[in-house]
Amino acid sequence: MVTGLFVLICLQSGCSAFGSESERIPTASAPSNGGAVPDYLSTDGSGGGASVSFTALDDILMQELQAFRSTQGMSTLTRDPQLDEAAQALVNVMARKNDLSHRADGQRAGDRIAAAGYVVCTYGSPWAENIARSSSFGTAADVAETIMTGWINSPNHRRNMAGRFAEVGLAVALTGDDSRIYAAQVFATPGPGPCL
Repeated sequence: MVTGLFVLICLQSGCSAFGSESERIPTASAPSNGGAVPDYLSTDGSGGGASVSFTALDDILMQELQAFRSTQGMSTLTRDPQLDEAAQALVNVMARKNDLSHRADGQRAGDRIAAAGYVVCTYGSPWAENIARSSSFGTAADVAETIMTGWINSPNHRRNMAGRFAEVGLAVALTGDDSRIYAAQVFATPGPGPCL
């Protein structure tokens, strides 16, 4: 079953929208063979995002995710390049179309994860995805705070970020007119074998 949620948060500095999607596979017992468990962008003051560092934004979002998980008693996640690729594929399309949608490219997160060559676990919750769109600008830290605050304050996004996953991918992209930044987190546990 795939579930979804979109939240719009507006502050004095601008609006941000957030979406969450996850897939739950019916729980089954583990196989008897003991299967493995698994550039810049900153603002010139005009409201555009043409100069906030994407590298810095990516780094801050990752640090804040790990810090949040720590406050929830969860282990840190390992960054996975294939999950980064799945996240980047979505944010590139969302930014190009200026469309906050888990299916902006016509696919589900699970399809993008598979296309990137990542093999997910097979019993439990194999993956989850959070997306965000921000029209708030300032420093990379300001944009990261806007995005993370929205995700943390949304029950579905919060659940995904504190979920029992082993790995994460993260990506950000800017619209062609520099008016919005899109972000995605993709969570998964590698397979084959049961999920965490």
